[in-house]
Amino acid sequence: MEDRHMNDSTLPPSSKPTKPSRTKRVVTKVRLKKGFGLHDWAHLLKISKDPSQRRGAPIRRDISKEEIRLHNDEHDGWVILRGVVYNLTPYLHYHPGGVDILKPCLGRDATALFDKYHRWVNIQALIGPLIVGYLATAKKKNDHASSSSSIAKAKGNGDFEFAVPAPRPPSTAARVAALPSPKKSHEEEEEEDLNPWERS
Repeated sequence: MEDRHMNDSTLPPSSKPTKPSRTKRVVTKVRLKKGFGLHDWAHLLKISKDPSQRRGAPIRRDISKEEIRLHNDEHDGWVILRGVVYNLTPYLHYHPGGVDILKPCLGRDATALFDKYHRWVNIQALIGPLIVGYLATAKKKNDHASSSSSIAKAKGNGDFEFAVPAPRPPSTAARVAALPSPKKSHEEEEEEDLNPWERS
């Protein structure tokens, strides 16, 4: 007699369903150097005064793709994520996937790859302080064609004059609230000051 160990999930050999074979995706883990974990990165962001290396310059609103392409190596690497330009240089060695996986993204728009592999990651919390500016948007030809519809109009000397809308008249509720309230007796004022449960 054969010695078979049976349990609830054991089926006879002939009726056991076969599972389709699935190809396993091999994930190569990169061992980070000591002191380069995500906890260390968070600590660095807390103590750093200028992680984006802007040197006091304001956040720019007109960075062209041509300029971003110039910052494409490990020592000076910018990327575009959802229209925002970040200087990833300080973060590269803290990335859990390693530096080599980010190198092809430097100097380019990495939004598609970021959304594919890290869509749950909060960009603002992780690399928000590394912001350099915003990607320049292409201007339409008809934006400045009608000067009467534009908000800012250029004067002859090159200065801009901004149109300010006229204030709206107050609503009827605001006018009623602005009316003086009738005089109340001393007893009514004291009763208003009491807790609602203490009123008689």
